Amino acid sequence: MNTYKPKNTIRSSTVESTREFFNCTAGQCHSPAMFRVFNNNYCREHYDNHHHGIALRWNADNGLDTVEKRKNFISKNIRTTISKLKGA
Repeated sequence: MNTYKPKNTIRSSTVESTREFFNCTAGQCHSPAMFRVFNNNYCREHYDNHHHGIALRWNADNGLDTVEKRKNFISKNIRTTISKLKGA
């Protein structure tokens, strides 16, 4: 774990803040982590890949393997989804 110390200048006064620096935990990636998912720290690219993979698996599990099937699913379920979001 590294310590990142940026120096910011605000209205002629110097402010030094300290925050912990984590590397991405995906494979051999050494990019700075920006997101935490459960116990894993991800950089922007691996965070997007993680959620994209979840979406692809969900589509496959629900038989939505073509764009046409996805469009039909959305058109049939859009009202239900919007009403759930408004109620939340």
